[in-house]
Amino acid sequence: MRRTVILSLLLTGLFTSVIMAGIRDDTAATTFVTPGFATIGENVTYKIIVKNKSLKEVEVFLPDPKEKFPEKRKDDKNPVKPGESAVPLYVIGDAAINEVESGGTKAVEISANIIFYRAGKYPLPDIDIIGADKRKIGYKVPEIEIKSLNVEGKLEGIEAPLDLSGNHTRLYILILTLIAVGIIGYFVYRRIKSGKPILPAPPIKRSPLQVFNNELRMLGPESLISKGDVEGYAFGISIIFRRLLSNLLAFDAHDMTSNEINVKLKKVFTKDMFNKHHGQIIKCFDLWDVSKYAEFAPGADVLSDNLAKTINLARELSGDVNHVVS
Repeated sequence: MRRTVILSLLLTGLFTSVIMAGIRDDTAATTFVTPGFATIGENVTYKIIVKNKSLKEVEVFLPDPKEKFPEKRKDDKNPVKPGESAVPLYVIGDAAINEVESGGTKAVEISANIIFYRAGKYPLPDIDIIGADKRKIGYKVPEIEIKSLNVEGKLEGIEAPLDLSGNHTRLYILILTLIAVGIIGYFVYRRIKSGKPILPAPPIKRSPLQVFNNELRMLGPESLISKGDVEGYAFGISIIFRRLLSNLLAFDAHDMTSNEINVKLKKVFTKDMFNKHHGQIIKCFDLWDVSKYAEFAPGADVLSDNLAKTINLARELSGDVNHVVS
């Protein structure tokens, strides 16, 4: 009798395993990160595509728009640099869920805009996605490499002339490249003549002023001022303006103190630019620094005036730098 019961339990377990193995999981999640690597302050688009026949049974918990600070490990004995503790690892901006078509089936697209403010290699946020069985849908969380902004102060986009003397390999590569470009041009011409649609051109690299305006829009400074979030406004606009200085003047202002930026501007500005902009920049940094202390917090009128002056200063700086470079 006992053997019969044990044998029945074993057969029941085996039958259940076979049945469970035959259940088809029609849910799949794929992640995309654009671009694959970025610099400090550059906008990163993080997407997760979830394929599922029953979209209503998929529950997604979007991340809240907020700052994420790195966790301090107990065994980390490295000293904290001045101002480093106030710099977040990243800031999550807009996040959304949309229904799309993927591979001929309906799918859910989860997207989020993220800006990193520390150099290094980091995993992106793990967004919870719950399936119809009330279990979390697993997927591989991607990593992204964040690079510093022109740490050595070198001019970007400028390379030394190609030395072809005594190096036939480079000459062969150059010839093959020209042949490839010619072939591509021929097929593009044929496609235009045939009236077939042409693949969209890659996105144009944004200017420092466009990056500034985009980050300012994501920050929402008017809303912070109206809510009385003085510290949030001062910290956010200070980071964004440091990013603008870094892109325009080819030095990394992100981790510098206000005094270090003051000294650096005296070295990189021309005489005309120094007389025109230096005093305004230092006044802005002084206001942002004092705003960290509640007893010295300026009023909404002062902050609104500072916002208008900062935007105007960014436009004038961009124009003057382009004029000097050209």
